[in-house]
Amino acid sequence: MKIDGAIFDLDGTLVDSLHFWDNYFSEVGRRYLSDPSFGPDPKTLRAMRTATIGEGQTMLHQRYGFGDTPDELVAFAYERCEYFYRNLVTVKDGVYELLDFFRDSGVKMCIASATEKPLLMVAVEKFGFDRYFPRIISCSEVGYGKDRPDVFLAAREYLGTPLDSTYVFEDSVVAIETSVK
Repeated sequence: MKIDGAIFDLDGTLVDSLHFWDNYFSEVGRRYLSDPSFGPDPKTLRAMRTATIGEGQTMLHQRYGFGDTPDELVAFAYERCEYFYRNLVTVKDGVYELLDFFRDSGVKMCIASATEKPLLMVAVEKFGFDRYFPRIISCSEVGYGKDRPDVFLAAREYLGTPLDSTYVFEDSVVAIETSVK
């Protein structure tokens, strides 16, 4: 198998950050319900995991009526997410070894994530990922979440690598299915 290009997701793939949602929903429940055990229904949770922060907070606002506007939830989510990336996120085992191997083998790499760019950059800078990834693409830059292929198409266009030798490293089933469309 020849790999010329590698498109990496950040959350759940490069960094162990999926527990953000448990932390965040606990904070949302505490703030809006005085109940830290809040969690959205499985369908909403699944949709939020591949959505942009704006899309996800709009879902929460519409489904549960939290906040006066979705923008109130977006601001809260940004605050919690930035704190989370700065203080609680860790790199997954073996990530640096794989990235070093790819870089040393001449594989072109970039990140394609549903996370907002300023928040991505907190993790990129914290973990030194900028030495591996000259381009970080957020779904908000392309206007759609990972339920559409736009972010993967933008990443492959940036890499300029052949489709048959460009691989996506992703932990979301929805995003994996979308990346092959």
